[in-house]
Amino acid sequence: MASAGYGRVSRGRDLRDDEDGLVDEWGVRYEGHHKPGGGTFTRKKHSRRKYLVIAVAGAIILLVILVIIAVAVQKKHQEQVAAVCKHLPRPANLQKWQNKSVEGLQVFPYSEDKTDLISFCVHNGHHVGGYREYLNNLESHTYDYHMMNQQGDDHVRCNDTYAPPDKVCVFDLTDVGHCNHFNDFGYSSARPCVMLQLNLPRNATAVPFANNTAESQKLGHRYSPNHIGVTCDGATEEDRKHIAKDTLFSSPIQYFPANGFPVYWYRPRTTDKFLAPIVMVQFNTLHEHAYVNITCTAWGKSFNNGKPETSNLYTSSFVIYHA
Repeated sequence: MASAGYGRVSRGRDLRDDEDGLVDEWGVRYEGHHKPGGGTFTRKKHSRRKYLVIAVAGAIILLVILVIIAVAVQKKHQEQVAAVCKHLPRPANLQKWQNKSVEGLQVFPYSEDKTDLISFCVHNGHHVGGYREYLNNLESHTYDYHMMNQQGDDHVRCNDTYAPPDKVCVFDLTDVGHCNHFNDFGYSSARPCVMLQLNLPRNATAVPFANNTAESQKLGHRYSPNHIGVTCDGATEEDRKHIAKDTLFSSPIQYFPANGFPVYWYRPRTTDKFLAPIVMVQFNTLHEHAYVNITCTAWGKSFNNGKPETSNLYTSSFVIYHA
């Protein structure tokens, strides 16, 4: 019997399979698309189609299984987040956020409903219920402090002995420590930052308390005779219990810049342009699932007849809650 080969086209009618393919009764390989004697030969084509259908069906089944697993995992995650981010009932005594852009100690961020509540869940991140609205708010209010927006001949770097009345003092945003965009202003690590801005009427000056006074001692090592220092703390003893102490941090509450607001910023000016200095306050050790009432005070002797702590203008209050 001749070995199967491609030398000629088989004319046989009795075709069979062997390891080399289809051969006739003489051992000659069958070639071509038509059966001997007429009709189309489709056996090989049907075989390939069968395997293709099986492969596609298998891929679809695998895809469906993966989708089911992904949905189940996502649902489980949402349930876990919902359990962790379960908020307590909102306090009944929430106040409206106060605009003190003309005069006073201004606080940012504020919530979308413009109350004094800063409430967020770390696990929700940038999603609804997370801290996205507060990041957007802080981004908006720090925009003017980016160096690209403090350019030109009308902007200068001021200091204790140099603050021209016809110029705008440049604020260095690197002075705000970890309270920046790259660190999500601390919210992603449950160490939220709050931005304070001290606004005074035009041409008003700021006078700090003298050293070793009861007011200056509230500032501790952060006191400076050339700055208006600021403090933030729980409004009541119960609130202060929710600001824990932790050896991981040098202080439960940190201030950037530490000394506060430079007094040379507040001077008689001949230009309408003015950018008030800011202080970022970072809360490192707030308890979870607790509404903490915070009061911040700018300690200026020239504020409210030397009693800034009783002034609505030079104190700011807000509530923080996180899960």
